[in-house]
Amino acid sequence: MCYIDKASTLFFRLKFLLFMQSSQKVALNTGIMYAKMVLTIGITLYSTRIVLNELGAEDFGIFNVVAGVITMLSFLNAAMSTSVRRYLSNALGMQDINKLANIFHSSVKLHLIFGLCSIIIFEIIGLFLFNGFLNIAPDKIFSAHVVFHCMVLSTFFSIIAIPYTAAINSHEDIYVISIIFTIEALLKLGIAIYLQYTPFNKLITYGVLLATIYSLTTFIQKIYCHWKYSEVRIKVKTDKSIYKSLLKFSGWSSLSYVSKILSDQGMIIILNIFGGTVVNAAFGIANQVNGQMNYFSTSLLQAIEPQIMKSEGAGDRDRMLRLSILTCKLSFFLISFFSIPIIIKLPYILELWLKNVPDYTVIFCRIILFATIISQSTLGLQSGIYAKGDIRHFQIAISIIQICTLPIALLLFKCGLPIYSITIALIIVEIFLFIARLIYSKKQIGLSILLFIRKISIPSIVSFIICLCFIYYTSLYIANDFIGLIIICMISFSIYFILFWIITLNRQEKSIIYDICNSIILKIRKR
Repeated sequence: MCYIDKASTLFFRLKFLLFMQSSQKVALNTGIMYAKMVLTIGITLYSTRIVLNELGAEDFGIFNVVAGVITMLSFLNAAMSTSVRRYLSNALGMQDINKLANIFHSSVKLHLIFGLCSIIIFEIIGLFLFNGFLNIAPDKIFSAHVVFHCMVLSTFFSIIAIPYTAAINSHEDIYVISIIFTIEALLKLGIAIYLQYTPFNKLITYGVLLATIYSLTTFIQKIYCHWKYSEVRIKVKTDKSIYKSLLKFSGWSSLSYVSKILSDQGMIIILNIFGGTVVNAAFGIANQVNGQMNYFSTSLLQAIEPQIMKSEGAGDRDRMLRLSILTCKLSFFLISFFSIPIIIKLPYILELWLKNVPDYTVIFCRIILFATIISQSTLGLQSGIYAKGDIRHFQIAISIIQICTLPIALLLFKCGLPIYSITIALIIVEIFLFIARLIYSKKQIGLSILLFIRKISIPSIVSFIICLCFIYYTSLYIANDFIGLIIICMISFSIYFILFWIITLNRQEKSIIYDICNSIILKIRKR
């Protein structure tokens, strides 16, 4: 019995050590992703300002119209990227190098074919676009043509780069991705500065140099993967079943992306019919604010998702479920952490940013942020379902619910509710999506719904509501200026972190955070 006890104790310590190592890697990757995000957002905003100034409103508008046509198929990129990351991470968890190599090389071939098909499809579309369909001045047609070809080429490079980006992500070398995309942002800033001095056509120059950057970053990722990962160097005969699995998963995962695009575009049309272009502008600004907030949670997911997939691949369902639940908790925390002061001080922030704020912008922003907070509370569960792999019925259900945003919005309008009621439809839909993710998580990965609501949802919501109410009443006694905004943010961040620590985190999670912090401090001291 003594030997058995010692063996079980040793096994527990080894398992905890491995968990700590992966937790430290997740924490490090998350930190790197946030640092990259802050840096690239700042660079991108400054670059856009210079480009707009140099190209002028007309040329900048032409570029966005041409690029917008091509980015309509971006959902396919997202779906295929999710598919490749899922299968690569799963194979890494299984520690099957042959399967890993098979998946990687199959995905490379698939994306090469898809990239070439995209070129043909877009070039055919281009024949119709520039034959009187797009409203472009005759003297700008040639420049628009060149930019269109450059964007098609850029799309090709972004497609064939997907397997390499997925490989780096699956191996959790997040710092490499961060470095590459930071270099890309700096090069774009270099283009913006160059536009100030070039004697050539600025619109054409901008398009050509952008295509060059995308080809360069693809080339860098390819070289790194060949140098770093053995599965990339191994030559294997690809299995047809792998192609089928990748395409099947991509097809089903793209369903929710398509339904989301249809829902978003449908809402824009409904708002235009019932409210006009000013309301569209307000809705567009609200979506931009929401998009920036989403970066925080998506960065977290990118850092944790490989561990979720690997755990399922290794057959450790309990760890996969724990990580999925932890992702839900942290995603809710991060989006709420930044949203609370924004929700409270939104009128001042929008005036500071835009000066002339369209009607309904404030209420649109606030309601959409509330809808996003609900969405983030089950974000990790979706990754857990993806890790399991059987996503057909889940994707069909999610897609149907997302599309229901449109009839709900129309019904609310018919009942005589105000124009902002369309965003209330978003909250209603997100509540149903929340329920759907819980139900399918129970079926697919064994989640206890009551335990999730009691241990995760209720503590998170209580922390959020207490902080929101406290900050609201506090803001009534603080000046409505920039210094007041900084004070509100500092108070909000401090109070919400304390509430989250006391109410939401359990003892095990607190212990893990302590150990990670101590480990990082010790490493810094040694250096």
